[in-house]
Amino acid sequence: MSEQAEHLQSLTTPFVRSLAALGFVIIFFVAATLIRPGDSGATPGAAPEMPDPHGSAAPAPEETYPLLGSLLGPDYTTHIHSTPDGPRYTVFDAGGERLAHLMTADEIYQAIPGYNIPDLKAAVGEVDVLDVHPEF
Repeated sequence: MSEQAEHLQSLTTPFVRSLAALGFVIIFFVAATLIRPGDSGATPGAAPEMPDPHGSAAPAPEETYPLLGSLLGPDYTTHIHSTPDGPRYTVFDAGGERLAHLMTADEIYQAIPGYNIPDLKAAVGEVDVLDVHPEF
């Protein structure tokens, strides 16, 4: 290759690279201007809906509140929901039938005599966690 051709190639290579980079930048900004993503479906403070393990009918939208946790006992399963008015409880019997839905602790006690939610105690210290799931 001649000296003149090498000099020409050494000048054009940086120019071509710069031109290509400028072209990519322009294409990026044009695409970013034309493509407008839709609003996100996420809303602040929204919690995912928890499936009902007992398969009962889904509550109406105004009755859907975040599930804080569940209390599992031999006779009842109690779901604790967060509502604007404080905690509300949904109680199922051992067969999975819903006995009470989104009630206060006092209302639960009136609906199910003898089932007093404030008196429930966690028996974590009385149960060996490793014995609960012997398959592990």
